[in-house]
Amino acid sequence: MPSGNLVVIDAGYLGAWSGTEEPTATDLPLDDEDLRKTVDTAVDLRVVGPDAKAAARGLGLQQLTYLYDMPADDPVPRTMLDSACRPQGLDARLEQETDRISHRERVRRCTDAGGGEFLMFGVPVVAVGGVPGDRDLRVTATEVDYGGRVGPRWAEVRVHLDEEPPVAEHELGVVGVDYARLLLGDADALGQWRHETPLDGLADVVYWGVSADEARAEIGGDVLEDGTMFGWTDLEVDDALRNHFRLERWKHDHPTAGLAIDLRPHSHHWVLLEQARQSAHGSGAVGLAGHIPVVVETSADGTPVALRMHSVTRTAGPARSSSSPAAECAAGL
Repeated sequence: MPSGNLVVIDAGYLGAWSGTEEPTATDLPLDDEDLRKTVDTAVDLRVVGPDAKAAARGLGLQQLTYLYDMPADDPVPRTMLDSACRPQGLDARLEQETDRISHRERVRRCTDAGGGEFLMFGVPVVAVGGVPGDRDLRVTATEVDYGGRVGPRWAEVRVHLDEEPPVAEHELGVVGVDYARLLLGDADALGQWRHETPLDGLADVVYWGVSADEARAEIGGDVLEDGTMFGWTDLEVDDALRNHFRLERWKHDHPTAGLAIDLRPHSHHWVLLEQARQSAHGSGAVGLAGHIPVVVETSADGTPVALRMHSVTRTAGPARSSSSPAAECAAGL
């Protein structure tokens, strides 16, 4: 971790990661244009005053004294703060930040406070500082077979920061994972993340489903992966888009057909997912210059020795452990 700051985030939302720039909702996976506009015109607020910390805790909306990505001109936060302050006689008020607060700055604020959670367009993200930056970190995971249609899933992931045995722990916050999968990354490195833009100008188009054979008979495509998927790999982006459009048109013309289509530009996200698909551990690492609780384990002198991320349900079946010597990993929790 070159910066010493570790970010735990839903990888699917990294397309909207602003780095040191002001946040924008342009790359959020939103289909509702009105919602996108609301998010893109949001403001960042701060609780200030002699009793700011106590008032923020009573407010209970976000951690620390910051309220990020709040709808502009929304009276609710101020009404709630007034209700939290009045009974205890607290002196605090809300002020709007002059500029939108970048995601990198949100990480810094969290780590300066000892680690914690912040919101990124309503999605909880966790950041913690003091992570070793001079070596790879050992990452271990415990798998549980939940049975039925769920099957094996990683129930717990642990990032080992030190070899001292932990004697205490406390929860830093939760990570919202509802779009893709868990990703651990250096705060500075994430500023270089290319989520959809191909690194080599190429892309894959993959499709599968109960109607895949029928679609292939009309449109074509190679047999891919385990024989249940079809499509084309290493296409120029324009060619990939054309094939993707043909599949979408075929699906539109066959409304009762079962067909899933995936356009996969060779971005950092694609590199990570390709590793995860081919790995026995379901994880991968990329070198860059639901709610998942994140717990920090500490030694007797208070030194962080591990970060632990675990699913809410942890007793559904027998566990299997494995490890990956990577500083960043994607785990299908």
